[in-house]
Amino acid sequence: MMRQFLIGDPVPDFICQTTANPRYHFNTVAGHYVVLSFLGSINHEKTQKVLNFLLQKAKDLLPKKDLYFFGVSIDPKDKEG
Repeated sequence: MMRQFLIGDPVPDFICQTTANPRYHFNTVAGHYVVLSFLGSINHEKTQKVLNFLLQKAKDLLPKKDLYFFGVSIDPKDKEG
């Protein structure tokens, strides 16, 4: 059975590919607040609305709250843009 995670639970360490680093170690953000969002594709209208909202709020939240945002896409085309 797959473990259910709740808001505030620690995330297990993993390595993933990012646009900036092919082997990003997620543990580098340990001790910080992290929003990990599974977006599907940035080409979807609903995803764009969510990202625009987060970008507007990021100016107020990210520097003050020690908060990091990671968006996960399943669309290979997103890597280009």
